[in-house]
Amino acid sequence: LASLLKQVTAKEVEFSIDPVSKTAMNEKQQCAAADLLVYDITVTGGSSEISKFAGQVNLGLSYTPGSAEAVKAAAVWYLDDAGKRQLLDATYDAASQKLYFNVSHFSYYAVGQEPMLLWQNPFQDIARSAWYYKAVRFVNYHQIYSGVAEHEFAPQATMTRAMFVTALSRLEGAQKQTAAS
Repeated sequence: LASLLKQVTAKEVEFSIDPVSKTAMNEKQQCAAADLLVYDITVTGGSSEISKFAGQVNLGLSYTPGSAEAVKAAAVWYLDDAGKRQLLDATYDAASQKLYFNVSHFSYYAVGQEPMLLWQNPFQDIARSAWYYKAVRFVNYHQIYSGVAEHEFAPQATMTRAMFVTALSRLEGAQKQTAAS
């Protein structure tokens, strides 16, 4: 908050979270947003808009998921000008009916459901606290790499050339599917 206030010369600061219409987004953003709710988060001080700052700000957006499963899949993405979405860590609080997340800048943020968050970890050697947990979740969910056995991922093992080529081939197929949709 201090780094935000240092950028403001006016006596009043306005913080706004406004829904973004599809027509306000460029074509790539429209494609990436699909059926997600998109919000423009801005802070203005006087006539200047503040979008970058040091540190992070914790935000809470009102969100009502449809079911208990939907609560687990509730997600927030940063949506950049090129239409790329970056999944953020978010937590849903049922008492306040808000989805909380941290931002390091103000911009467009999308809210919706991410089925990958429902992934059930089948691997006994992958702890949720492991630094590579999200990467394992991604490659397993998208069927790029399924580990070395039904319940073993073997994150410390050496990957063979055959395993690597297979993963690259599957990754290319996943990228083609994403581009087509």
